[in-house]
Amino acid sequence: MLGERFDLSRMEEATIEYDGEVLLEDLASLVETGFDRISIGIKSFKPGIRDLLGTGCLRLPDPVSAARDAGFSSVSLDLVYGLEGQSLEDLVSDLDLV
Repeated sequence: MLGERFDLSRMEEATIEYDGEVLLEDLASLVETGFDRISIGIKSFKPGIRDLLGTGCLRLPDPVSAARDAGFSSVSLDLVYGLEGQSLEDLVSDLDLV
């Protein structure tokens, strides 16, 4: 664990970026390690867009709620827009889910 190797006591915030393949066990472990903010690289909730990017299916249908339930005080998502074949409606659909 980071806290065993480094003195984190004076840190006001510890942030980690994670890909969209996040699992519940991963979230709990990261909070336990000392992270309180996470940025999850969802890219898109649309399976076709995720396939295009080679990211596979989402393992958690609601990664924001899962991260908050695990103990993260701040959660952000990375979305992608502008891929060939991606429509404005695809982006709006993703934003509606967020």
